[in-house]
Amino acid sequence: MRINALRARPRRRGKPKDDSERSVIADTILDRDCHADRPNQNWQAAFTEVLPSGTIRAMAQNANVNGLQTWGANLVAVPWMPMADAGVEEQVVQDMIRVCHTGKEALGTSFGAFNGADFDNMAPANVMPYHPGATRYHKGVGMPKGN
Repeated sequence: MRINALRARPRRRGKPKDDSERSVIADTILDRDCHADRPNQNWQAAFTEVLPSGTIRAMAQNANVNGLQTWGANLVAVPWMPMADAGVEEQVVQDMIRVCHTGKEALGTSFGAFNGADFDNMAPANVMPYHPGATRYHKGVGMPKGN
């Protein structure tokens, strides 16, 4: 094999520490007992329980959009909401939110998906607490924050 510039696959030295067992969906999601009003609607009930502010949008086939050239698709849409670690300085987060809130046209030009974002409602109800810099910006411009 070396003559042909090929290398043999290196042998694994030991067993993986986690037995390579992975779950795509968290166990807490699978254990939910969601009530559906109609047949075949359990997935919608589970979706709204896990992500109440999200919606499912049907996208028609479109030859000009990557991923939709051959067929349409149902996409999950959630409120646009930037996230930051508590260690990020308040002023940095406040400036980032301000740029996004006031620069929708430039953002839409750079990446078309931003054209559909509702920057006037950047603070939807959320389980995770808002960064103090984001809260300060939201209050400063009178943007309502969801409960």
